[in-house]
Amino acid sequence: MTSEPIPGWILFGISAKDSERGLQSGELARSAGVSSDTLRHYEWLGILKEPPRTNAGYRLYSADALSRVLLIRNALAVGFTLDELTSILRVRDSGGTPCRHVAELAHEKVAQLDTQIDQLIQLRDSLKTTVKEWERRLKKTPNGNPAGLLESLPQRKDLKDTRNKKENIMKALPLLFALLTPTLVHGQIAGLCPMHDDSTQHHSDGVNVRGDKAMGFSHEKSTHHFQLLSDGGVIEVSANDTSDKTTLAEIRTHLSHIAQMFTAGDFQLPMFIHDMVPPGVPVMKSKGTAISYVFESTSTGGRVRIATSDQDALNAVHQFLAFQIEDHRTGDTNAVKPPA
Repeated sequence: MTSEPIPGWILFGISAKDSERGLQSGELARSAGVSSDTLRHYEWLGILKEPPRTNAGYRLYSADALSRVLLIRNALAVGFTLDELTSILRVRDSGGTPCRHVAELAHEKVAQLDTQIDQLIQLRDSLKTTVKEWERRLKKTPNGNPAGLLESLPQRKDLKDTRNKKENIMKALPLLFALLTPTLVHGQIAGLCPMHDDSTQHHSDGVNVRGDKAMGFSHEKSTHHFQLLSDGGVIEVSANDTSDKTTLAEIRTHLSHIAQMFTAGDFQLPMFIHDMVPPGVPVMKSKGTAISYVFESTSTGGRVRIATSDQDALNAVHQFLAFQIEDHRTGDTNAVKPPA
């Protein structure tokens, strides 16, 4: 582990004068987004140094305390526990280097998330089967008569646990991938092993496998295309066999969800599929309403039209789409075209 490259007080707009003076408990809590009680709990655990007090009895933290609290919050957000952080930071504060232990814990958390994601995908597939059965049942049920849909749901003793796991996953995924991607490449510590053709092919295969799970249809039955336009771009998916009604419906459902998720600032699916945070995503998330994502049905499947008049957002969209072209190996050009 290494210290923050940019001091926390600079990131949060605290003046150099205030940083030299020190931060009172309330100032530090507001800047770090925690409560004063949380700061005292961190002190009790020993992961935040107890600060000196003013003559009036107020705690006065150094500027380094903000960087430490932000580090703790980020680590907690991706799944590290306070017990783990207490052990790690004690080693670090005593002059040790717990980096390998941190990497081992991160690998374990990735494995746990993979397991939980697989469980959620199984639950989704099971529910899709149930919904299809409901549609058949509703067609046979006269209007105004009960169809007993909820009563026909499969019994799931783990339903509550699965819902809680999903909530934890959704909160953790963005930060987890953002923190792990620079140091973990396809399961290896970056810099220790050169990238070979085998690992590149392994990554491509992984993209296809994870894509099939996340999208709900096979990459072998569909074709992806990505276009960079002067005002945004296009994500398009077509069924290879247009008589395959199931794949057509699944493509349209997936792209409709993608448009809704991206509009809400949710880019977890591409992060899961590509096993990293795709270029452009952080800016696309931050720009929010400056970018529009509109689903359009086509005769062969569907498309998501992306448009923006914000230059920074446009650059991010082009980075995102160019990455998709490369990682999905679609063969599309990166040339920017005028809107159709």
